[in-house]
Amino acid sequence: AYLGGEATNSGVTAFAGVYASGSGGIKVVSGVCDQVLGHLARLGQDTRYGVTASGNLTIKFSPEYLKVALDDIAEEAGVELLFHCQVIGAKTEGTRLLSIECADDSGRFEVEAGAFVDASGDANLAFLSQAPTVWGNHQGQTQVATLSARIDQIDKDADISPSAVEKAILKAKSDGMKHLTKEKGYILR
Repeated sequence: AYLGGEATNSGVTAFAGVYASGSGGIKVVSGVCDQVLGHLARLGQDTRYGVTASGNLTIKFSPEYLKVALDDIAEEAGVELLFHCQVIGAKTEGTRLLSIECADDSGRFEVEAGAFVDASGDANLAFLSQAPTVWGNHQGQTQVATLSARIDQIDKDADISPSAVEKAILKAKSDGMKHLTKEKGYILR
């Protein structure tokens, strides 16, 4: 229903990697990132970086403002957005992807283009077009999955350091919470 992926859909409310960690603020990402930050600033959002408990330099944002900024950027670029739409098939000729089959509330339709970008996060288009894929690195190792949650009413003076989070998780496990599988995490204000 909107652009932004994990940033607008899953509560990942900080851009990490725009500034090099431990660099004192050396900006290493530009281009579209600058467009997004510029739109957020015009919407009244603070786009300065802060340093997290883990030492990363991140830019925090509101997912709702990011949705508006991304819509504005797409509209300015003349992008035709197909919200509430899924890719359900692909037509190939040899190794060339010719078209994709999509479905929305109106039914199925085909989209032809000279190039496609699989931004699903799950290689869905690659799979549907039978392109060769690799799971993880050459040893099959993958990045650890993360889960974000938005929590309200945390006292402003509460200790939310990584060590305090770990201590709380370990205590919960020792008190009988059986389904906690990790011991570490961190909280961003």
